[in-house]
Amino acid sequence: MKMNNKILTILFLYSVIVVQTFAFEGFDATHLFEERVKRLAKEEAKETLSEFELRTKGFVQNADVRPKQVGDVEQFNCFNIGKMEFEKIPAVLKKIGKNCYIYLEQGKNLSEQVLNKIVYQFDEYIYPTTTSYFGKEWNPGIDGDPKICLFFLDIRDGFDPSKSQLNYTSGYFFAGDEYSKEKEPMSNQREMLYLDIYPSNPEKKEYMSVVAHELQHMIHWHHDAMEHNWINESMSQLASFLNGFGHPQQVLSFWRNSDNNMLAWSESTMIANYGQVYMYGLYLATQLASDQASRKSLLRTIVECDLDGSAGILKAFKSKNIPISFQGIFSNFCVACFVNDPSFAKGLFSYKNFYPGIRLSSTRIFNRQPFSVKSSVKPWSARAFRFNLQGITGPIMISFQGAKQQADDQSKSSNSYAIAAILQDSKNRVPKKMEWLTLNNCKTDQILKTPAGQHDSLQVIVVNRGPVGKIEMAFAVSAPAAPISFSVTIKNNRPSTSSNVVVARSKMNKKVMRSVVEMIASQNEPLLSRIPGMNPDIDISASVESAELPAKIDHLNNQEEDILETVRYSIEDNEYWPFEDFVEIYQSSGREGKNNLYSLKNKLTDLLKFEATQNNSLELNTWLEKIRKL
Repeated sequence: MKMNNKILTILFLYSVIVVQTFAFEGFDATHLFEERVKRLAKEEAKETLSEFELRTKGFVQNADVRPKQVGDVEQFNCFNIGKMEFEKIPAVLKKIGKNCYIYLEQGKNLSEQVLNKIVYQFDEYIYPTTTSYFGKEWNPGIDGDPKICLFFLDIRDGFDPSKSQLNYTSGYFFAGDEYSKEKEPMSNQREMLYLDIYPSNPEKKEYMSVVAHELQHMIHWHHDAMEHNWINESMSQLASFLNGFGHPQQVLSFWRNSDNNMLAWSESTMIANYGQVYMYGLYLATQLASDQASRKSLLRTIVECDLDGSAGILKAFKSKNIPISFQGIFSNFCVACFVNDPSFAKGLFSYKNFYPGIRLSSTRIFNRQPFSVKSSVKPWSARAFRFNLQGITGPIMISFQGAKQQADDQSKSSNSYAIAAILQDSKNRVPKKMEWLTLNNCKTDQILKTPAGQHDSLQVIVVNRGPVGKIEMAFAVSAPAAPISFSVTIKNNRPSTSSNVVVARSKMNKKVMRSVVEMIASQNEPLLSRIPGMNPDIDISASVESAELPAKIDHLNNQEEDILETVRYSIEDNEYWPFEDFVEIYQSSGREGKNNLYSLKNKLTDLLKFEATQNNSLELNTWLEKIRKL
């Protein structure tokens, strides 16, 4: 059965992203069925096979059914990602556990030791841990059998290293299996998870993290089949960590692409999405619950709430007497990503001992005056800018102006900004003083309470928050990055109003910009080692090893911001050579070079999308399509 064009597009983008970002990195494919599953949830009632027979036939057939036995062979409908269609794959029942059936693709082999380990880990750790944090799945479910089917197979995903096809699917949950074949023809009519065995390696310690991830999807579907994708994925990412498998590697992509719209779940930044929503879920779990019992209660409340998006989060907060808005917790989360210091502000802007020392890099670092910024920030995202105050004394004034973006409906809702100004010591970036700026109509002129001279660095974090409610997802998906401009002035050398912020023009010439792009393409990627996690036997409060982001990330971000600034001014001058040079360099680069340029490509795409809309320019739209297709 063929998938629709939208799914085909998502699958294509998904494969490109995996290849260009992390070689041999497996990902969950559950979200690929989102449109299909939500249609089922809207149109079809959730009922067991017995209830379906009673409703349609007026009776339940009580024919004797032989219990499942090891060695049984069944045909399962499975999704072939390479062909974008369902196909039948035979499976052999290898093991029966307390909570699971273990099926293996016929003709494939897993050792007895591995199969026993899978059953033991699922029954003794993953199932009880995941259900204690997120609630129960539909049990006994559509088939009346309380055991969950775990089908281990080589998921048909096009993985082929000899052809540089390095993307693969590590697992998925298809909620269509929870419906009868009359409602969903591809249903296997049981609670079921699909788990890859090639190139995924069931012998590796972290392999079962995928099972925890997919089990949460199954649980979440049962309680809220219409949940927004970003929340569902946030809880599944957290499930792997809570089961003792450490922090997911996708956070590395978020560190490299931190200006990421958390709600939109854009296909072009798929891996960064997973990293960002994991960090958000971890922030909720660490900041809003003081112990393991309250943490479990909070997460179960979020999952079991039948409201979607921010409404579900707020309902969970209200039930737990947590007095904070959705925008407020998002702002605090963004600051925590850049600060993450448990010793500062009573640990409010940190992950405490769960993820010590990990901080996002500033988008831009300014080492000399005048301190003027012209940039943009996506909805439900944040950017940070760092200013060197060494040798500078006097009052610090911040003049800010951000674009107001109106929702496309009758609500008159719009975005809003939160701006944190943090004075810190540059050595180890230790925060000392912080102020939230007061904005009026997306503008402010504000003198900080603490003058320059006491601390040698200032970090300004700009958070762009979209409206919440029924419009939130439509706004998040459609709204472009919002342009912002601000200046930092010392010793009362201040502009008259925020609406007249003067931004120094900085434009590289063609030769310089080309050499910078070539340098980014040819460099070695920063080696960001995976952060070890916890053993399943120990409590979540155990600390993990800390790691510092290398200074190379700061340098890369600055290089890319210099290029983007040049592009903006080139557009003003009706010059398009920056796009010509970028396309030429990208196309001539090998796989590693394209990987190095991936972040810059995304940023250029976002900039072109915004500028093409603002200027209604056919030329810019043409370049947008060219760069999108690279």
